[in-house]
Amino acid sequence: MILRSDFMRIQRFGFQQIPFYGTLSASLCLTMGLVCGGAFAQVDVSSSNSSMSMDDVISSSNRDIYNPKGLWPLFGAGLGYMTSSENIRTEGVPGHLRFLGSYYFEGPWVSEVGGGLYNEVLIQKGGGADTIQALELEGAARFMLPDRWSVGPVFTTLTGNDRYQSNTKNWTSFVGVQVKRDIAWDNQYLVRMGGRFMTDVGVSGDQINAALFEVEVGFGDGSGSPGLVESEPLELEPVVESRPIAPHLAEQAMSGPIVFDGPMNFVENKPTMISSASKRADRLAQILADNAHLFESVEIIGHADERGPENFNQKLSERRAEVVAHKFRRAGLSSNRIKVEGRGESEPVAFNNTATSWFKNRRVEIKIKGVKNQAALDSLLKTVK
Repeated sequence: MILRSDFMRIQRFGFQQIPFYGTLSASLCLTMGLVCGGAFAQVDVSSSNSSMSMDDVISSSNRDIYNPKGLWPLFGAGLGYMTSSENIRTEGVPGHLRFLGSYYFEGPWVSEVGGGLYNEVLIQKGGGADTIQALELEGAARFMLPDRWSVGPVFTTLTGNDRYQSNTKNWTSFVGVQVKRDIAWDNQYLVRMGGRFMTDVGVSGDQINAALFEVEVGFGDGSGSPGLVESEPLELEPVVESRPIAPHLAEQAMSGPIVFDGPMNFVENKPTMISSASKRADRLAQILADNAHLFESVEIIGHADERGPENFNQKLSERRAEVVAHKFRRAGLSSNRIKVEGRGESEPVAFNNTATSWFKNRRVEIKIKGVKNQAALDSLLKTVK
């Protein structure tokens, strides 16, 4: 799960000893600070949502592996390398097995706490046993970046073993930075892979570094659209049944893409579609999957309105595009024919500083490329608009 660069001399900061309760208090304060920091970092501009009906608001699903929200339990393992030190026998291969509780906020933050078993096999020559075992506790917070990467601080404490000769007996603490990436694997599992670099905050007279590669797995629901749970059961209006067009009609390749002009708008500050747009996207996804021989690929481009930090809007636009892409994959369209892109706030279609303009800019644009029979495809798309 993470890469660790362990130990830094406390002496360089001028400390000779850190009392037990001081270290414990620091651990709790840092962990709470990381969690609360993620919460306060959320961008909340929900005031204009009051103009929307409840039917247009779609709550987030915290079990969706494509767009996780809320609390996620995960199990993970890590393995790495710890460097040697002059006065303490530390060089070896550290590893751990852990359970984590990760909380995905509405904004671009995820925080987590967890614990497990830590073990290091020592390869540095010296006295004492050749392994170190301890219980491990940690807290972390990460900022979500494009393409489902995240980066942030992490704090870890090892308990029940004094082999690292910490100033606080049986408590050895470390701080560092971790980088992870979320992956939706096999439409069933949320997999996180990454690394951690850490340094100690309680060992005097030595500097010890370590790095761990880590993998974490959580179980979710890949069968539903990312981030979408309809507030009421869908009641689709009658449409012309989508039947595949015979392949012999798809002979003439067209020069340019078809841009689907049915509105695909989203709830403010969220990657959740309004109810009417969600229904429209479901119908479009099924028609395209049933008639995939009429085109080569589909490009899905997410957008955001101009309010809020630019990096947050970029990430939000990517998540909105992924919401629609997952509908297409669920309908049966091959992933290698779907391109997903987010363009943040850079391409508005409405320019007045009003709620109506902001609503129009919170959208996803769909381009159908490599069209082989425009007349046949246009006829099918008209049943969706």
